[in-house]
Amino acid sequence: MHRCVSLAFACEYRLRLWVVVKILLLTGIRGQEIFALEKSDLLLDKGMLHIHQALEEVEKKHRTDRRFRLGDTKNEESERYAPAIQEVFACFKELEEIQVENGWRDNAYKKGNGSLVIIDRNGEIVDKRAFNRNLGLYLERRGFEKKLTLHMPRHCYTTYLKLFGADLENVEFSLGHTIDGVRGEYLADLTPDYVKLLLPKITEMAEQVRKEEEAV
Repeated sequence: MHRCVSLAFACEYRLRLWVVVKILLLTGIRGQEIFALEKSDLLLDKGMLHIHQALEEVEKKHRTDRRFRLGDTKNEESERYAPAIQEVFACFKELEEIQVENGWRDNAYKKGNGSLVIIDRNGEIVDKRAFNRNLGLYLERRGFEKKLTLHMPRHCYTTYLKLFGADLENVEFSLGHTIDGVRGEYLADLTPDYVKLLLPKITEMAEQVRKEEEAV
């Protein structure tokens, strides 16, 4: 019985790591941004995520202090809408099922973190450093020689979209980069043009990712 529980946990642990990486790959958002998302930031009907805050690392004065808290985005340009296809929202749903089933969501409500999309097992804000370290250790145990960090999927997102012929300016907007000072006019629209234009390209990218998954 104990072995079955351990195996089930290992499968969920592996799934959680991969699902987070997959969301980062399909959206281009930063690691500190995904763990700061709130439920109201998942705009399913508009096919996008609202990025308006990020994790901020703080000095730990005591061993039990939390390393991260919610803070501002990296810079003003980083506050944006990130395109999100249906598969991304399915990934978030998968994560939530794991969190609810294991009691993490209940813990989050008790800690006042119920609005966060992703929490740790104690219902706290995710420690990005610890998550990154665990991801690296897991891949190392699986025999992967190349290191993977939470920032690398962002580079892959850019590369994939360039290969699929996405407009580079739209890609830059989705990443939160300033383009000749015109980014503001896109954010003024509830459904920015770059989101609508990139969604089909990201769908192509997701299909390619699925093929590569099946080949592994």
